[in-house]
Amino acid sequence: MPRFRVPEATVERLSIYLRSIKRLNDERVLPSQELADSVGISDAQVRRDLAYFGEFGIPGQGYRAGKLKQEISHILGLDRIWLTALVGTGNLGAALLAYPGFKRQGEKMGVESG
Repeated sequence: MPRFRVPEATVERLSIYLRSIKRLNDERVLPSQELADSVGISDAQVRRDLAYFGEFGIPGQGYRAGKLKQEISHILGLDRIWLTALVGTGNLGAALLAYPGFKRQGEKMGVESG
């Protein structure tokens, strides 16, 4: 399979797409125009962005919200556990550990002192 470079702007928009569709019912079919309107870009741009990663849509109808959430999560690596280390937990580290947004996104935070 030929390798190609996905534009950085496309990768950035994937997280915006994901935030936009997270609240939708998984069985809902979402037209590219509706997704584009929620993000503030053209429907053609949505289709171009997603085409870098395969065919996710239903021709002439749109994208099944649940499948699109699953695919974008996989592309962004959000469907697996990433181990990270925070070294030097001063004020910035303490703030990161206390940030409630990580828990909302499903991250598991643990503190180990050495």
